[in-house]
Amino acid sequence: MHDKVIEATPFLFRHFTRRGIDNGLEKHGCGDVTEAIMYTVVKEVTPPSYLEASLKILDEYRTTTAGLI
Repeated sequence: MHDKVIEATPFLFRHFTRRGIDNGLEKHGCGDVTEAIMYTVVKEVTPPSYLEASLKILDEYRTTTAGLI
């Protein structure tokens, strides 16, 4: 999921996307990244104009609906 969101970002902005997601995951202070945490972080760091597209990418690769906000 992490890599798919970054790959969907225009090449020139991938560094910023990766840094934003990685910093968000560190902020949540967990060792294991669950799908629910990934959704939360993407919602926190994605600009509103790109949020819908990012969530669609996450939905494509989701394996469970338990615990999603």
